[in-house]
Amino acid sequence: MSQRRMTHLLILASALFLLPRLPVCAQAPAPPAPLDLKALGVPMDQLPQAEALLGEELAKFQQAGGDLTLEELAPPPVPDAENAALVYLEAFDVLKPAPPEPPVAPPPPEQTGAGGPPPPAETGTARAPTDEELYVADNAAALALLDKAAAMPRCRWPQDWTLGPAMVFPHYAKLRTCAQLRAAQMRVAVRAGHPDEVLRLCATSLALPRSLKDEPTLIACLVSYALTAISLDGLRNSLGLERLTVTGLSSPAVMNPALPTTPACRDLYSQLAAVDVAVPFRRAMLGELSMQLSFYQSVRDGLRERRGEWAPDPGNADEKWAQLWATEQGRQVLALDEIALIRSMTDGRAQLPWREQARTPAPALPAYCKLSSATVPIFARSPQKRDQALADLARAQIGLALVAYHNETGQWPESLAQVRLTVKWDLPLDPSSGNDFVYRREGAGWVLYSIGPDLKDNGGTAQDLVWRRK
Repeated sequence: MSQRRMTHLLILASALFLLPRLPVCAQAPAPPAPLDLKALGVPMDQLPQAEALLGEELAKFQQAGGDLTLEELAPPPVPDAENAALVYLEAFDVLKPAPPEPPVAPPPPEQTGAGGPPPPAETGTARAPTDEELYVADNAAALALLDKAAAMPRCRWPQDWTLGPAMVFPHYAKLRTCAQLRAAQMRVAVRAGHPDEVLRLCATSLALPRSLKDEPTLIACLVSYALTAISLDGLRNSLGLERLTVTGLSSPAVMNPALPTTPACRDLYSQLAAVDVAVPFRRAMLGELSMQLSFYQSVRDGLRERRGEWAPDPGNADEKWAQLWATEQGRQVLALDEIALIRSMTDGRAQLPWREQARTPAPALPAYCKLSSATVPIFARSPQKRDQALADLARAQIGLALVAYHNETGQWPESLAQVRLTVKWDLPLDPSSGNDFVYRREGAGWVLYSIGPDLKDNGGTAQDLVWRRK
């Protein structure tokens, strides 16, 4: 189950707990003592104007591009003839399953860290195709449809956005399978000695995350980041690089593959530089807020339906909140709670680099913000994932620039400054530090990394976002 689905289910479960629909008892126990609003930090002078203030905040949110209803949240329609989603759905229907992964065995001592292609077959004998080559060949029809969809600039998945938090997204898992198929196709091309074709396939694979750019949810952003990472992993193979996994284990690369040409590197570099992460992320945060506003309305609707039906349970502290919100003063408190949510998610903080947010934590919400205090922390670390995706894209651009430098000079550079002087490409900075990526020579190769979300230079270990060429 996706993180977002879990989040909404937890919130809905909390609502059911807070708003129990119980039969009226003939002899109901005494209600628990009412909540002390002053002790909870409620600004008592704002209570009479709370609902008017909420109206003003909603108007500001709408002016900033937010949607007040789930119907408005839906992406714009796309004519069937121009809709890449319909072609992707055809590809899903003809996808063949991937072969089971073989057990991981350590390479022989002389190949440690290489992970290269198998030795050539003896002269006069034909090499049997690998499972991965068979998998790619079996999916020729699906790959042709993915090529067709990638050439279509518009995509609108068939979703009922009025379902709000109850929505499901079955196409996300299928898109991941397609990205993995593309990565397998790239690895096959690497081993066949077609490095420029690998870069073309990587560019085509980037259409998969692009198909989600108009979906206004955080989970759509996170899935698009994962799809991009899979595509860039295929690129990593084409450049003969290793990467460290979060467990500290090395993910092997093809040993000494033929490097792509500089024009192919330049083309993919430009396409990676054009990937927009900021605008879809902002739209997703606004969409998530729209989802949460619909939840507040569902709480109000539930309170209206259940008014006067509680059989109070003195041992249930959360029941105090439900009974409070059912009163006129409680509805004002709920309005102030909703105002806190809107301000927390529209104050511009989420658009700042993660490094700035991490160094200046957001102030805690007051105790009377029962609902928003459970929601805001869920989204507080999403900029970290966004900046990691930016780092993945930037690292790939620099990797292409390093290859272009090698093509021109016949050797690897000693610094990124040398790359800028020779290749004359505008190398991106590390979003985690605001400075250059860390680059250094290691033996005959090099290591390149972002310091990562912990904002510390760990020397190129698994806590950093590392690519390494031996």
